[in-house]
Order: sequence, then structure tokens, then C-alpha cells
Amino acid sequence: MAAALPAGRGFALRFIHSINLSPVEEFFSLGGESSLILEKVSFAQFGTGMPTGEDEVVGMEDGLYVTKPARSFDAIELRVSPVPGHELRLNGNAIPLTRWAPPGGMLRLRAAPAAGP
Repeated sequence: MAAALPAGRGFALRFIHSINLSPVEEFFSLGGESSLILEKVSFAQFGTGMPTGEDEVVGMEDGLYVTKPARSFDAIELRVSPVPGHELRLNGNAIPLTRWAPPGGMLRLRAAPAAGP
């Protein structure tokens, strides 16, 4: 399935961390026509698999821990968690990832050039 984002717009992936069972939200923007940029990660608590501040600065925003890694990806492959709360947030709407794949299924997100007029 393909979806187009207007220029300057981004999306977020929200999930419940599989070990500490707290919410995590990753904010992405489009980098040119072929990359996804991880701009920010917000999370409620530290734990296994969470940023530690060794490679990135950890700050606070609205009571949550935040890192701003600015990492670029050609694609993001993710497995849809059986833990409820795995969703894509776009233009103020929350869309469960189970819309595209069942729990345990694999999704691949990538940036692609916009289709012509």
C-alpha cells in the first residue's frame, strides 16, 4: 500500500515497548524523495532497548524523555506487535498498523517519489 504525504509533512509511529510496556513515539519526516528521517523519539521511562544518552542527548518535553537522533533510513521494517497500541499517526489521525498487517506481520515503510499529476 502506498500513501502520499504533502511536502513538509511527516508521520509518527506509536507503540507500546515490549519489555517495559510503556508508550514510545517516533516522529519521522521525509528527507528528499527517498529517505525517512527519524527526527525525535519520546518515551515515558528508561529500560532495556531504550536510549541511554550515550550516543544521544536525552532531554525532557511535556513530562516525557526525548531524543533527537536525526537518523536517515531508506526503509523501515517493523513487525506489528501483538501488544495493542501499535499505530501510525498522520495528520492528527491514529491508524492501527493492524490495518495493513496482522499481529506478528511485517511492514516496510519507505519514501518514494510522488506520482506525477
